[in-house]
Amino acid sequence: MSRGEMSSGYIKASMHGANMQGVQIKQIEWRVGGSASVGLRLPYNIDFSRLTWGLMNNSLVAVLVYQLFRNHPSWNKFSQIIDFILGQQFRTMEPGHIPCYNGLIHFVQTELPEVEDDLLSGFQTYPAMQIYERYMLAKIEGNIRNLDQALDLQSSSYAALFPGIVKSIVRKWN
Repeated sequence: MSRGEMSSGYIKASMHGANMQGVQIKQIEWRVGGSASVGLRLPYNIDFSRLTWGLMNNSLVAVLVYQLFRNHPSWNKFSQIIDFILGQQFRTMEPGHIPCYNGLIHFVQTELPEVEDDLLSGFQTYPAMQIYERYMLAKIEGNIRNLDQALDLQSSSYAALFPGIVKSIVRKWN
């Protein structure tokens, strides 16, 4: 798919190693399986306005960070985040559970804590994608220390948004 335009329709796919550079991607509803699309190469001018249900792909998150922060005064720091994201090779069988969020949180908090607020504000620019919520859930998951804390998630707003992920977290402690 080195040329052309994708401007309508719905994609739900695993796209390991696909090269979509040069494709115009606009106003498309896209649910790409995150770890099921390692090595996906995307153009940097994707229209994120219609993407829904959360970004579940390292490549899409990297493009989003690029779009949001390429003109930011601390671009050199945000480019390190992109390098980190694209360097992840995580794979998982749990639907909607992306280990790379845990790695991203750790990387940002240890290496670039001064940009975390800007990063989270940027993620909130596209609320339909729920990337802010996924990031925050991964942050909460990293702080759970016992079964009671994990069970508390079942009555949180995260359980309604991401039931599979919350069940997975509780199962780890059960």
